[in-house]
Amino acid sequence: MQRRIYASTHAYVPFAGVQSIMRDDPESVFRDPTDYSGEAVHSREFEVHAGPVRVHDRFAIEFGEFEVHPEDHFCRFHLTYRGDRHHMVLPDVEAVIDASDAGDDRTQLEVVGHYSPRMGALGALEDVLVGHQVVQEAMTLVLADLGAALQAALAPVDTAEPLPHATAPTSDDAVVVDREHAVVR
Repeated sequence: MQRRIYASTHAYVPFAGVQSIMRDDPESVFRDPTDYSGEAVHSREFEVHAGPVRVHDRFAIEFGEFEVHPEDHFCRFHLTYRGDRHHMVLPDVEAVIDASDAGDDRTQLEVVGHYSPRMGALGALEDVLVGHQVVQEAMTLVLADLGAALQAALAPVDTAEPLPHATAPTSDDAVVVDREHAVVR
Protein backbone atom coordinates (compact mmCIF):
# COMPACT_ATOMS: atom_id res chain seq x y z
CA MET A 1 0.00 0.00 0.00
CA GLN A 2 1.44 3.35 -1.02
CA ARG A 3 0.23 6.58 0.62
CA ARG A 4 0.54 10.09 -0.78
CA ILE A 5 1.03 13.42 0.96
CA TYR A 6 0.66 16.99 -0.25
CA ALA A 7 1.21 20.43 1.26
CA SER A 8 1.33 23.90 -0.25
CA THR A 9 2.29 27.42 0.81
CA HIS A 10 3.52 30.71 -0.61
CA ALA A 11 6.88 32.37 -0.03
CA TYR A 12 6.68 36.12 -0.50
CA VAL A 13 9.89 36.35 -2.52
CA PRO A 14 10.59 36.37 -6.28
CA PHE A 15 10.70 32.99 -7.99
CA ALA A 16 14.08 33.72 -9.64
CA GLY A 17 15.73 33.97 -6.20
CA VAL A 18 14.07 30.78 -4.97
CA GLN A 19 15.17 28.89 -8.08
CA SER A 20 18.73 30.15 -7.66
CA ILE A 21 18.96 29.09 -4.00
CA MET A 22 17.39 25.68 -4.59
CA ARG A 23 19.76 25.04 -7.50
CA ASP A 24 23.01 26.52 -6.12
CA ASP A 25 22.78 26.44 -2.31
CA PRO A 26 19.96 24.24 -1.01
CA GLU A 27 21.94 23.57 2.19
CA SER A 28 21.30 27.16 3.26
CA VAL A 29 17.53 26.65 3.47
CA PHE A 30 17.37 23.03 4.65
CA ARG A 31 19.30 23.49 7.88
CA ASP A 32 17.52 22.77 11.14
CA PRO A 33 16.42 26.20 12.47
CA THR A 34 17.01 25.02 16.06
CA ASP A 35 20.64 24.01 15.38
CA TYR A 36 23.10 26.80 16.10
CA SER A 37 26.27 24.73 15.62
CA GLY A 38 26.88 26.12 12.14
CA GLU A 39 27.15 22.64 10.61
CA ALA A 40 25.40 22.08 7.30
CA VAL A 41 23.25 19.24 8.58
CA HIS A 42 20.35 18.41 6.31
CA SER A 43 17.69 17.61 8.87
CA ARG A 44 14.56 18.94 10.48
CA GLU A 45 13.52 18.26 14.06
CA PHE A 46 9.81 18.44 14.74
CA GLU A 47 7.04 17.56 17.13
CA VAL A 48 3.60 16.71 15.82
CA HIS A 49 0.39 15.41 17.33
CA ALA A 50 -1.80 12.71 15.86
CA GLY A 51 -4.81 12.77 18.11
CA PRO A 52 -3.56 11.91 21.60
CA VAL A 53 -0.20 10.67 20.27
CA ARG A 54 2.74 13.09 20.45
CA VAL A 55 5.64 12.28 18.14
CA HIS A 56 9.01 13.99 18.46
CA ASP A 57 11.44 13.03 15.72
CA ARG A 58 13.96 14.27 13.22
CA PHE A 59 13.99 13.87 9.46
CA ALA A 60 17.33 13.33 7.78
CA ILE A 61 17.06 14.92 4.34
CA GLU A 62 18.85 13.48 1.34
CA PHE A 63 19.13 15.75 -1.70
CA GLY A 64 18.31 14.37 -5.10
CA GLU A 65 18.03 15.77 -8.60
CA PHE A 66 17.18 19.41 -9.32
CA GLU A 67 15.14 20.16 -12.45
CA VAL A 68 14.35 23.48 -14.12
CA HIS A 69 11.32 23.90 -16.37
CA PRO A 70 11.63 27.49 -17.68
CA GLU A 71 8.81 27.16 -20.20
CA ASP A 72 6.40 26.35 -17.36
CA HIS A 73 7.97 28.76 -14.82
CA PHE A 74 8.75 26.17 -12.16
CA CYS A 75 11.58 24.11 -10.74
CA ARG A 76 11.56 20.79 -8.92
CA PHE A 77 13.85 19.43 -6.23
CA HIS A 78 13.78 15.69 -5.42
CA LEU A 79 14.31 14.76 -1.76
CA THR A 80 14.14 11.74 0.50
CA TYR A 81 13.12 12.21 4.13
CA ARG A 82 14.16 9.53 6.60
CA GLY A 83 12.79 9.42 10.14
CA ASP A 84 15.54 8.99 12.72
CA ARG A 85 13.69 7.45 15.67
CA HIS A 86 10.14 6.27 15.05
CA HIS A 87 10.45 4.20 11.89
CA MET A 88 7.11 2.51 12.45
CA VAL A 89 5.26 5.84 12.67
CA LEU A 90 7.51 7.85 10.35
CA PRO A 91 8.54 5.91 7.26
CA ASP A 92 10.90 7.09 4.55
CA VAL A 93 9.17 9.61 2.29
CA GLU A 94 10.16 10.14 -1.34
CA ALA A 95 9.15 13.70 -2.23
CA VAL A 96 9.54 16.54 -4.66
CA ILE A 97 9.33 20.19 -3.82
CA ASP A 98 7.95 22.26 -6.67
CA ALA A 99 8.55 26.00 -6.70
CA SER A 100 6.57 27.99 -9.25
CA ASP A 101 6.22 31.65 -10.12
CA ALA A 102 3.00 32.94 -8.55
CA GLY A 103 3.49 36.55 -9.74
CA ASP A 104 3.76 39.70 -7.63
CA ASP A 105 7.10 38.58 -6.13
CA ARG A 106 5.50 35.40 -4.74
CA THR A 107 6.55 31.80 -5.17
CA GLN A 108 4.18 28.86 -4.75
CA LEU A 109 5.84 25.99 -2.86
CA GLU A 110 4.36 22.51 -2.97
CA VAL A 111 5.58 19.22 -1.56
CA VAL A 112 4.24 16.04 -3.10
CA GLY A 113 5.42 12.75 -1.72
CA HIS A 114 4.68 9.11 -1.22
CA TYR A 115 5.62 6.41 1.24
CA SER A 116 4.74 2.84 2.11
CA PRO A 117 3.83 1.97 5.70
CA ARG A 118 6.10 -0.65 7.22
CA MET A 119 5.17 -4.02 8.71
CA GLY A 120 2.40 -5.11 6.36
CA ALA A 121 -1.17 -5.15 7.68
CA LEU A 122 -0.13 -3.96 11.17
CA GLY A 123 1.73 -1.01 9.65
CA ALA A 124 -1.24 -0.20 7.41
CA LEU A 125 -3.51 -0.12 10.47
CA GLU A 126 -1.08 2.13 12.36
CA ASP A 127 -0.89 4.41 9.32
CA VAL A 128 -4.67 4.77 9.22
CA LEU A 129 -4.84 5.48 12.97
CA VAL A 130 -1.94 7.94 13.41
CA GLY A 131 0.86 7.47 10.88
CA HIS A 132 -0.55 9.32 7.89
CA GLN A 133 -1.51 12.30 10.03
CA VAL A 134 2.02 12.42 11.49
CA VAL A 135 3.67 12.26 8.06
CA GLN A 136 1.30 14.89 6.64
CA GLU A 137 1.87 17.29 9.53
CA ALA A 138 5.64 16.76 9.41
CA MET A 139 5.75 17.55 5.68
CA THR A 140 3.64 20.66 6.26
CA LEU A 141 6.15 21.83 8.90
CA VAL A 142 9.09 21.13 6.58
CA LEU A 143 7.46 23.20 3.84
CA ALA A 144 6.65 26.07 6.23
CA ASP A 145 10.29 26.10 7.40
CA LEU A 146 11.48 26.14 3.79
CA GLY A 147 9.23 29.11 2.99
CA ALA A 148 10.46 31.02 6.04
CA ALA A 149 14.11 30.21 5.24
CA LEU A 150 13.69 31.39 1.64
CA GLN A 151 12.05 34.61 2.80
CA ALA A 152 14.84 35.22 5.30
CA ALA A 153 17.52 34.51 2.70
CA LEU A 154 15.96 36.73 0.04
CA ALA A 155 14.49 39.55 2.14
CA PRO A 156 16.00 42.97 1.43
CA VAL A 157 18.15 44.43 4.17
CA ASP A 158 17.01 48.02 4.75
CA THR A 159 18.40 49.14 8.11
CA ALA A 160 19.95 47.76 11.25
CA GLU A 161 17.42 49.68 13.39
CA PRO A 162 14.23 47.94 14.49
CA LEU A 163 11.19 48.75 12.42
CA PRO A 164 8.65 50.89 14.32
CA HIS A 165 5.52 48.84 13.57
CA ALA A 166 7.07 45.42 13.19
CA THR A 167 5.72 42.52 15.18
CA ALA A 168 7.48 39.24 15.67
CA PRO A 169 5.83 36.57 13.52
CA THR A 170 4.53 33.43 15.14
CA SER A 171 4.94 29.98 13.64
CA ASP A 172 1.42 30.32 12.21
CA ASP A 173 2.16 33.63 10.44
CA ALA A 174 3.63 34.11 7.01
CA VAL A 175 6.35 36.74 6.96
CA VAL A 176 5.48 39.42 4.42
CA VAL A 177 7.79 42.31 3.69
CA ASP A 178 6.14 45.47 2.40
CA ARG A 179 9.09 46.93 0.50
CA GLU A 180 7.52 50.37 0.05
CA HIS A 181 7.14 50.96 3.78
CA ALA A 182 9.70 48.42 5.07
CA VAL A 183 7.26 46.93 7.56
CA VAL A 184 6.99 43.27 8.44
CA ARG A 185 3.35 42.21 8.71
